[in-house]
Amino acid sequence: MNNLLFDNWLEFLRSKRYKQIRNQLGKPNKKSYCCLGVACLVCIQQGIITEEEVIWNNSFPPTNIRSYFGLDSDAILWGTDKPKYSNKVMLVLSEMNDSGKFKFSDIADWLEKHREIYLSS
Repeated sequence: MNNLLFDNWLEFLRSKRYKQIRNQLGKPNKKSYCCLGVACLVCIQQGIITEEEVIWNNSFPPTNIRSYFGLDSDAILWGTDKPKYSNKVMLVLSEMNDSGKFKFSDIADWLEKHREIYLSS
C-alpha cells in the first residue's frame, strides 16, 4: 500500500462524485459504488487494472486490489472490536458500507484514523 493510492481513495470517498450503494461493488453507468468499489476506481485511474477486470456485481474486489489496499489484513490490528463474522478489514468496511449507518465520509474518516497501521500493512 502506498500513500498515493490511500490518499486517492480518501479523496474519491469524500468527493461526493459518487452515489453510495450497498451489496455490490458498483454500477458504473450510474456512478454508484460501495466503498470497496471506490477502491477499484482508484486502481483503474492509476492504470493498475482495467474496468473490465472488475466484476461490479460482486461484493468484494479482485484479489490484486485487495492486496494493494491491505484489505485482507487483520482488523483487530486497527483497534476495532472483532466483527461478527470475520476480522478482515475488507469485511469490516463492507459491513460499515452495507449497514447504511456509515456514509463515504465516515468510512474515509475511519480509514484516515487508522492510516499509520494501514500503510504499514
